[in-house]
Amino acid sequence: NLRAAGNVDEAQRYLTDAIEAFRAEDDRWWRARTQRNLADVRQSQGRYEEARELLEEALAVFQQNGNRYSEAQTLRVLGEVLAAEAREVLRAGDRSAAERMYSRAALTLEHAAERFRLRGERWEEARCLRSAGDVGDPRTGLRELVFVRKAKGMLEGLGDSWGVARTLLTEGAALARLDRYDEAVDTLRQAFEEFRELDDRWWQARSLRTLAEVLMDADRYAEAREPAEQALEIYRSLGNAVGEGRAQAVLARTHLTPS
Repeated sequence: NLRAAGNVDEAQRYLTDAIEAFRAEDDRWWRARTQRNLADVRQSQGRYEEARELLEEALAVFQQNGNRYSEAQTLRVLGEVLAAEAREVLRAGDRSAAERMYSRAALTLEHAAERFRLRGERWEEARCLRSAGDVGDPRTGLRELVFVRKAKGMLEGLGDSWGVARTLLTEGAALARLDRYDEAVDTLRQAFEEFRELDDRWWQARSLRTLAEVLMDADRYAEAREPAEQALEIYRSLGNAVGEGRAQAVLARTHLTPS
């Protein structure tokens, strides 16, 4: 779909049109389902408050309808949004608010994972565990790595090659947060190779951008330039303005001298 291919702007246009159409038809379930997809796009744009509002509205619909599967899926996306927002709040310097958001994100994701476990939905459970391992709470790094590796093992058992590649990316970031940089770099390069074999260019770019960021965290700035440049080239070829902007920012940082 457009979102997976990195065409965020076009994806949001289709989704907002669909929401209005379902609203006109008074189809609350499909409107809620589409709002969840739009919230995922809003998250990628950094519009976290809008994403939360969309998800909370959707969650209320699924709870009223008694649709436990859709409710659990929406909890997963909500947990991911809360985690992303917590990371931004922490970067802005508000540690107390960030810690509250981190805790809420972790609880939401673990709750979603448990719901899927009880239903025997192993793929969905693994997806929730992967997200629980990607929260980024500085207080719970080892716990998050355990979640990620459990998710990876489950997805390998299910034969989900794309899911494994996506989890390798999460694992690399989790290792970097623990200052295990050599392991992180190796894992992120493996993720990139897996996405290249799958011909998933958007996630290739995401892997390269993350690799560049981790290399800079390890004070390997010169080594970070090549993956940052490659990520920027891919985002441009996809017409992904958001990704391009982020890759440009990463590339600019590679030319700074670490203090």
